[in-house]
Amino acid sequence: METEWTWNQDEQVHMVTEQLNFQPILAAADGNWNGLPADTVMGHVHLSVVNLDKSEQFYTNVLDYNVVTRYGAQALFVSTGKYHHHFGLNTWNSNNGHAPTNDMVGLKSFTVVLKDAQYAEEVKQSLTTNGFIVENFAEAPAHGGTQLFSTVDPNGLRIIFTLDGE
Repeated sequence: METEWTWNQDEQVHMVTEQLNFQPILAAADGNWNGLPADTVMGHVHLSVVNLDKSEQFYTNVLDYNVVTRYGAQALFVSTGKYHHHFGLNTWNSNNGHAPTNDMVGLKSFTVVLKDAQYAEEVKQSLTTNGFIVENFAEAPAHGGTQLFSTVDPNGLRIIFTLDGE
């Protein structure tokens, strides 16, 4: 809950890692996965990245997120609007690895809902100025909003940008 977040003098949010007791979660599951409910809004995503420095440059300098917490040279958390984090970026299983290939298991793309059309143009311009591709992604999922454009981050992850998350 936002009122419980603690920010230090360096504008870093205090976060901890704690072991998850997943047994009750598994016990509540019925064994059938039908996807997330249609009205689900994901507050944040954790990404396994190849290079934390390049990822930081992309998410902060190109997409304009702010660093809110660092875990040494292994993890970084970024957000906008003083949110505890929108993206967790870590190299715990991927440091100096390689971008995922099409035949690998894992996250292939995700959608970022932008606040308005003017900001979408600013994001598009920043991507272009910094040498990132801006294109329509033919394989974008039908759900998650109407695609404005997409790009690929330094880790090979496809980001689809939209104005609506429907």
